[in-house]
Amino acid sequence: MRKRYDHDYISILAGGVCPIGCKFCVGNSIRKKEKPHFASMEKIKIFLELFKDRTRSLSISGSTSDPLFVDNFQEVVEIAKKDFKIALHTCAKDKLRYINTKSFYRICISLHEYPDEKTIDFIKKNKSKVRISTVYHNGNKKILDDLSFFDKVPAISFTIRKNIFNPVTPKFIKKLKRTGRKIFNQQEYMYKDKKIVVWDFADANKYINARYLWPDGNIRRQCYWYNLHKI
Repeated sequence: MRKRYDHDYISILAGGVCPIGCKFCVGNSIRKKEKPHFASMEKIKIFLELFKDRTRSLSISGSTSDPLFVDNFQEVVEIAKKDFKIALHTCAKDKLRYINTKSFYRICISLHEYPDEKTIDFIKKNKSKVRISTVYHNGNKKILDDLSFFDKVPAISFTIRKNIFNPVTPKFIKKLKRTGRKIFNQQEYMYKDKKIVVWDFADANKYINARYLWPDGNIRRQCYWYNLHKI
């Protein structure tokens, strides 16, 4: 009999500075000038032990920095993969070639413009694992609305996130077909062979049961923008 878990996932978040510095990043308003880091290894081990019987899914992601900039990233992965299947969320495209893709069931790449050749090659080689995550904002909405972004990125799975500071609905969804599936109440669409989910943080957070280990060692029920921006 398959075990039922009471959490959708847990997440370890990276904090500190981020050399990429996207203007629309939700972490900009709380970023501190610190070296990229996770919580202490002691707190990470306690966190994983607390939840290993409550979920099998672990996300390693960022709050104000990217996990691939954290020195002990690989050490955390090695400890966590004993009890969890791991999804990596990263915007550090230049560091993708250094990761062991076998450690992850999902690699979510934040990409907000047409990718370079190295990123395209990585996506092609890992197509079954890669999901492209993009914030819909003034800088890229043209290439999203005309669908050229989806044509030029060789992935088959996309999440298009509404900008939490200006959560307008993307115009391109009028050109897509609904699949009839929702993920945490977020509608999935189909374009050619590509599945596209349009993500509204405020709505999705009503349906997600997760715990987040923050870089300061605190465990919180919702990701930070839920309280920070009162959405």
